[in-house]
Amino acid sequence: MVSAEPLKKRIAQWLIFDRLIYLIMATAMVVLTIRTFHHSPLLVSFKGLLAVLVIILIEIAFGRKQEQSLPIKWQVVVTVAS
Repeated sequence: MVSAEPLKKRIAQWLIFDRLIYLIMATAMVVLTIRTFHHSPLLVSFKGLLAVLVIILIEIAFGRKQEQSLPIKWQVVVTVAS
């Protein structure tokens, strides 16, 4: 039987890495939004909404993975959405 402790440690490490990527992505999104919003406000707003939805999906997936109950469907959805 495999211990759950190394799995939880790996998940926590990936969660930290993932949140670092969020920070970089959010910073880039703010800069690009400031520079491009006046050209295409609807498209830029849509892009921001999609970015937030991807972050929510990834956070839900990490939460379920920590509970060790992430179905294969969720894995596919998160992979495709990313």
